[in-house]
Amino acid sequence: MSNPSRAGVFGGSFDPPHLAHTLAALWALETGEVDRILIVPVATHPFGKECGAPCEHRMEMCRLAFRRLEHHVEISDIETRLGGVSYTYRTIQALMDERPGTSFRLIVGSDVVGDLPKWRNGRELLKLAPVLELPRPGAASRDSAAQEGIFLPAISSTRVREALRSGQSARQMLGAEVWRYIKTNGLYPS
Repeated sequence: MSNPSRAGVFGGSFDPPHLAHTLAALWALETGEVDRILIVPVATHPFGKECGAPCEHRMEMCRLAFRRLEHHVEISDIETRLGGVSYTYRTIQALMDERPGTSFRLIVGSDVVGDLPKWRNGRELLKLAPVLELPRPGAASRDSAAQEGIFLPAISSTRVREALRSGQSARQMLGAEVWRYIKTNGLYPS
């Protein structure tokens, strides 16, 4: 596979990946700021947060969630291959080594942008991969789209897991294939 010249890096727990994640990837592509998006499920969360589903299930759910965008989206196992705690700076460095000549943008929600300088090597990270800010409801934003009221749906993986564990329907927050995968594999039991 040839390396595109501009790649967005969209990392997260994806526990599970939901429709707002898919729409975020589509939004990032449609901005024209990136040619391709690398979806990077966290292997070991730097804040010690435990995921509800093992990494291999989250990787497979990401493949299913982003399948319709497969010509422009790639699910990356970079953090699994790197091992240890998943730090974004280290991930971006490894991606730069693997894909010379590619410029990277870090795709993050407006609710996270203010915290980026506090991340490990945060200032250096922002030099390596400038932010492509996803407008999130209720979050201050530097982005004019967010200031104009253009937001992605207010869906979170936490909300999806809570609904699944309490026996409520989460179907409208998930892609059909992800929903079936969760049910078939007994993930997030109540």
